[in-house]
Amino acid sequence: MTEEKSKEKQVKNPLLALVLSAILPGLGQVYNSQYKKGLFFIGFNMIINFLIREPLAIVLENIDDLDKVDGPTMFVFVGYSLASMALWVYAMVDARRNAELINSEAKKQNFSEE
Repeated sequence: MTEEKSKEKQVKNPLLALVLSAILPGLGQVYNSQYKKGLFFIGFNMIINFLIREPLAIVLENIDDLDKVDGPTMFVFVGYSLASMALWVYAMVDARRNAELINSEAKKQNFSEE
């Protein structure tokens, strides 16, 4: 019976992994038991969010007239926004793909044991 439970624990829901990473990049990896990768994504996301807060505040203060925002601030804001979006999308795709790989490995193991 414990053998059946360990097999059940190996099966992951790819959609759930994707949704968790959509909520916070890295949560899907933690769900997939990829703790180091998940913590890396969470940490990297936190760093990007920390670094973007000042340029974001400047952009929001001047939202009615973006011509007042200087070029370097806008460049940094756009760069961090793109990095954040890339991390978000990559984390979602990675979580889903790895959940599917975990499931296929579990199926192979179950098939070879029978």
